[in-house]
Amino acid sequence: MTFKRKPEKHKLKKLAQRAQKGNAEAFGQIYDQLHNQVYAYVLRQVRSRTDAEDIVAEIFLSAWRNMDRFDWKDAGLEPWLFRIARNSVIDHFRRVGRSRESGLGEEIKERASGETVEDAAETAWRQRELLAAIDRLSDEQRQVVLLRLVANLSSRQIGEVLEKSEGAVKALQYRALTNLRDILEHENDEKYEKEK
Repeated sequence: MTFKRKPEKHKLKKLAQRAQKGNAEAFGQIYDQLHNQVYAYVLRQVRSRTDAEDIVAEIFLSAWRNMDRFDWKDAGLEPWLFRIARNSVIDHFRRVGRSRESGLGEEIKERASGETVEDAAETAWRQRELLAAIDRLSDEQRQVVLLRLVANLSSRQIGEVLEKSEGAVKALQYRALTNLRDILEHENDEKYEKEK
């Protein structure tokens, strides 16, 4: 999960101001800076590259159409965009009528150069275990984990997305990470017992 360096807040603010005045080039720069984060966040939930691409296109189209409604708050443009993304994912699951636990689907991690097939397989297996564990969290805990780890948002920004206080986000994050650790430890214990 490596992304471009997180865009600087003041640069995004200037781009957002220009985009609000109808400057498509400025919005294109916003797209270039935030697309990978939004795509990764959506893909981790819908697990289909095709669906993720379609949803992300809808997200940015909706953001462009609603730039005049965007109000820069201290947390910035990212929470506003990820709130659109979160709602779009929820709408997607309502439309297709399936749950988030629908399997790991098409998500494939490309091998890094020099990585052996065995290493790639081990990495893929660990990612699948982690994603399966994340799927077992409550929706709020899953959102906090994804927004923190995939989208790289701060607790304050996550609070903006989820409409919660920063303290509530930190508490959710703590519980989510504790639950993830417990889930993964339990699965490892079961795996060890089966191998005996």
